Amino acid sequence: WKFIYFRRGSFFGIGNPLLDVSKEVDEEFLEKYKLKEGEAILAREEHAPL
Repeated sequence: WKFIYFRRGSFFGIGNPLLDVSKEVDEEFLEKYKLKEGEAILAREEHAPL
């Protein structure tokens, strides 16, 4: 292993960024984007407008 030392105040990140979004919406919105109430989903192309 090789250790890397960072200067004080440095920020280092690795991995995939996560984004959680919560919003109150009506049934029409859920149907439009094929979502189910109370479930977590992975974003897909059809969710891009959101």
